Amino acid sequence: MKIPALTGLSKSVINDLVEHGIRTIEIRSAHNLAVALNLKPGDIVFVTDKSREDITPGTVGVLARVKSKDVSMRRVGYYSNVHIEEVEQVSARLQLEYVNTCRITRSEDMGIARELFVIITRIFEAW
Repeated sequence: MKIPALTGLSKSVINDLVEHGIRTIEIRSAHNLAVALNLKPGDIVFVTDKSREDITPGTVGVLARVKSKDVSMRRVGYYSNVHIEEVEQVSARLQLEYVNTCRITRSEDMGIARELFVIITRIFEAW
């Protein structure tokens, strides 16, 4: 089963998702935003606390179903004595529903600021 992956999430967020069955997260990092923008409600995603670079065969994480998605853009101003800089920030809020815990057998990194896919073959109950 080939599915997209969200990486580098905090262990406490993942534990909360497993414990309560549902959790809303806000994605701002470019590598996870590339994945989040292509997700739609009903999609399954692999979620792990490991960084993208540390994903190897055997990495453990959870499968979650996307319940809802909201993408927003905001402008943030940075001010100094000399100049003003305005930056646009895009973020995605995903409401995730816990499905199961799993281990990956292979990953396919599509490049910088692109999606990371993982191949899942082993699903188990304990987190």
